[in-house]
Amino acid sequence: MTEGSDPATTVAEDDPVDADSGIHVVFGPRLDVVHPPDPIVIDLQVLDKAGHRLPITNGRAYFRSDRDTAAVGTGAHVAFVDDGTGADRKAGDLAFTATFTPADRTLMRFRTFVEVAFDAPHGLGERRYSASVQYTPRPQAELDGEYSDALEGGSLVVRVGVAVTTAGRYKVIGSLYSGDSAIAFAQNALELDAGRGSIPLSFFGKILHDRGLDGPYVLRYVMLFEEFPDQGIYWPGVTADRAYTTRAYRTADFSPESYVEPPSTEPPVTADSPSQQGKPPPMFTR
Repeated sequence: MTEGSDPATTVAEDDPVDADSGIHVVFGPRLDVVHPPDPIVIDLQVLDKAGHRLPITNGRAYFRSDRDTAAVGTGAHVAFVDDGTGADRKAGDLAFTATFTPADRTLMRFRTFVEVAFDAPHGLGERRYSASVQYTPRPQAELDGEYSDALEGGSLVVRVGVAVTTAGRYKVIGSLYSGDSAIAFAQNALELDAGRGSIPLSFFGKILHDRGLDGPYVLRYVMLFEEFPDQGIYWPGVTADRAYTTRAYRTADFSPESYVEPPSTEPPVTADSPSQQGKPPPMFTR
């Protein structure tokens, strides 16, 4: 999840099958964020060093939850096909597809691990590789399509409207564009009650000032997440691209000042602090 990228997609794995001949495999989930009842789709191609596709046999994909033991060849599995059925785009093009609709709800937590296996061409034998996909319920809130923008403290703040079904901690991310140029990325998380609310995204003024690109700006690749800090997981939502267009700001409207970290509100820790009492003396002194 970085500036100027769709958080629902991922970069395909590209791993060697045979280093001497240059044969390699390119594979991965078609979408990195999948919500039931949609299936998980894995694409796979084996290529020679010139980029020509090669045939495989006995292709299959295994799926297991992030809590399962990572044993080879375990979990529910489906075959890779090249027959144009289901999610496979075209029959006989040597671009193989595995389509899996989980029945096991334990997969629907955070990350689902994927192991692909196939018999490589030219008698090279079996090969196995791993990847993962985010397979979760949708957040218990959604973007409601309400946005506003304002200049605050020399920075641009875009408020993102959220309709919350169940109170919890929610995060919004988004990238700011001028035309085709990505300028800045922002994220923010808040505890929200049920009902309608908003989460502000702050785009630091100096970034906008120094890029020299006047508005209006377009907010792209916006996604809402529900966070569960006590479990260390989150549920991503659906990407909203070209979600909002701001007013026509000029770069001179934004502050050129560098970021200054706010002073700490925590009391300083010294040798006299309660947390330091009863500890042994230092082993060495100057």
